[in-house]
Amino acid sequence: MKIISFENHSVCDKHLLIPCRIYCVELEIGHNDLGLNAMEKCALKLKELGVKDEELKGFLGFVGELDLLEPILEKIETKTLEEYKKIHAHFYYNLINQEFLHFVDLGRVRAIDGKELKNNIVEFFADSSFKAESLYYPKENNKSLNVNEIIIRKTIETSIKYHKQDTLRRAKVVSWHVLEEVYYLHAKAFDDSKEIRVECKNHPIEKMAEKLEETNPEWFKKWKEKQYTQTGESKPSKRIKVFKNFTAFDDRLHTIESNLKNLDTHQKKFEICGALYDIYEQIFDETPSLKGCDLETYKAEDLSKKFMHLGFEQISKDLNDSRLNALLRYEEKVMQALAKKYPSFLQDLHDIKKYRNKDKHGEKSQDGFSLTRVELERYRDEIYFLVENLLKNPLIKERENAQEEKHEEKHYKKNAEIDARSQLSNLNAPKPLFECFVGVNLAKAKYYSKKEDREKEKMILNFCKIFEIILFEAIQKQPKPDFKTKDELLGDYPNLKNLDSLREVREDFLKRAFEYNKASLGAYVLVLLGCKYFESVFEKVQEWLDFIARLIALRGHMHKITKELERLEEEDLKKLEKQALEYFNKIANKIYPKEKR
Repeated sequence: MKIISFENHSVCDKHLLIPCRIYCVELEIGHNDLGLNAMEKCALKLKELGVKDEELKGFLGFVGELDLLEPILEKIETKTLEEYKKIHAHFYYNLINQEFLHFVDLGRVRAIDGKELKNNIVEFFADSSFKAESLYYPKENNKSLNVNEIIIRKTIETSIKYHKQDTLRRAKVVSWHVLEEVYYLHAKAFDDSKEIRVECKNHPIEKMAEKLEETNPEWFKKWKEKQYTQTGESKPSKRIKVFKNFTAFDDRLHTIESNLKNLDTHQKKFEICGALYDIYEQIFDETPSLKGCDLETYKAEDLSKKFMHLGFEQISKDLNDSRLNALLRYEEKVMQALAKKYPSFLQDLHDIKKYRNKDKHGEKSQDGFSLTRVELERYRDEIYFLVENLLKNPLIKERENAQEEKHEEKHYKKNAEIDARSQLSNLNAPKPLFECFVGVNLAKAKYYSKKEDREKEKMILNFCKIFEIILFEAIQKQPKPDFKTKDELLGDYPNLKNLDSLREVREDFLKRAFEYNKASLGAYVLVLLGCKYFESVFEKVQEWLDFIARLIALRGHMHKITKELERLEEEDLKKLEKQALEYFNKIANKIYPKEKR
């Protein structure tokens, strides 16, 4: 079995082998630089642009050396008329759906042998070992291949449309013949929203699912059994899906997202940049306003002033990119929106291309060390913005929401850290205490915007941790006290009320607290009561104990929302927070005084 594999390592739900016949088509293409070396091609191009002979010497570095220029001029004089050469291109005819595939192979056909295993599974080696299922095709599809010149020409046009291959432009069909054997093309199948999508060389094969149901019913049945659960729900595809609709670069999108999930090597950073720049280039093949246009006809120029006018940040490098020129000419509104959201796009695009070239050329550069996740995610979001707005292909809502929540979380946390630093600015507080204050501020911000009881609970839990940390520190600064039971400790305060939460403190926790070991909030309060500590800190000890009793009651146990917490209104929460900060500061000023500079 002769197999042709174009596929890379990107994941799929199933590897397939599609039976094909190969059309070898002889094409005649126009060239006017055949047989010229690099210097002569350069001279020819300059002459076509209207550069005079004397100026040409300066461009080529032949100042004062007219005799070196003359043979070049003589040679290129004969090249001003278009010449022709013949090439062979190979087109693939799918024997299952009886249509040409949307790509052309300009190189010679490189087939590899496959080893047939059981149940139509074939093992073969391309870049690595693959196991793919060989599909059946009706034998009558192979009998008469009535392909006329019109269909061949249409196929060439289609391949140009999908791949922008300059070599094929204005190509003339001379002749064709069909290779004798049936070849098998390596393709990939995906579960795409309860539908089967088959791709070869990153392009979908049209009407393939319907034909498979008709020609390979057993395979189709097995696919449905494997891809869907017993309740009929679709199992998630192995490929990470980013946009709502299929794109011709889904494999690159998968590479970007999977590498960002586990960014453990610098090579993955280069791969992300390579995939992003590939997508940037391919966008132009799919954008309706640019489709069918030859980008090379847009004379690239220094676009700095035009792009600065739109709101992009100025960069040190000159802009000389025909694609950017085309975007500015045909999609100015999109570029203006891009500048508003990502003003650093021009510099970022330059960096993406730089890192992409390192990946493509296999370079091992130290530059990769400077690339951060934040930068890579910004690069990704910029290119995704272009896909969304140029191809009108929205991001999947769940992913979009996740991105928004992620940015929102960063925003909340940053503000929470700023508030925590401000609250502890006059103290020499330890890091665990700082983290608890961040937790309080983060939960508070989320609660006030979302009104979720779980955020109220997080606030209370963090306040409890704050007082556990600071009271444990206070105990350690006291002379070691003699152990007393709860009854003995509370008996010293017959006039104090609201002590039920302290009476419920476990005896083993109380012993641990007396021994300077970590215990519970209630245990710490009891030990410090026995040391007469609170009288030296608070004017009204009863009000402090009322506050602690309420905090413990609101906290509850086993991370369940208590009824007291459910009933807690926003105004009550603000009052509780104010009390907590006042009591904390009175204790903290004695325990964590900031050294005077």
